Amino acid sequence: MLMDIRGNKMEKHNMSNIKNRLILLMSRISKKTYKKIHKEMYVIYKAKGKGKTTDLIKLASADNGYIVCCSCDEAYRIRAEAKIMGRYIPFPITFDKFLLGQFPMDARAFYIDNADMLLETIARHVPVKAITITKANILEKE
Repeated sequence: MLMDIRGNKMEKHNMSNIKNRLILLMSRISKKTYKKIHKEMYVIYKAKGKGKTTDLIKLASADNGYIVCCSCDEAYRIRAEAKIMGRYIPFPITFDKFLLGQFPMDARAFYIDNADMLLETIARHVPVKAITITKANILEKE
């Protein structure tokens, strides 16, 4: 049985809609912290296999942030890549755990790997056709 951050019992796929998921996530982050995170958000824009995850590892290791990725297998791959690079990162969080708010209370920053896949997970695998991003810094465009 899964528990949310308030100790309530919940089923893995029992979150009724996106709004409830976002409320759960935002309840863990103060407004002041959210504004600070938002102003410092970067977008890494590269083709597949060109080092997006490597860049995330570098950023996450600089401030001990958590990488959020699509699966447990991917979390182990990212952790192994970080070790080869000589970088320490906390063990990555899967999309499912992230959406259920199952991450350490002391988490200060998140680095989302494959944000497009996370959005489709939130949308229950209905294709997300467009997004907008406010004041993001583009690290590299290929």
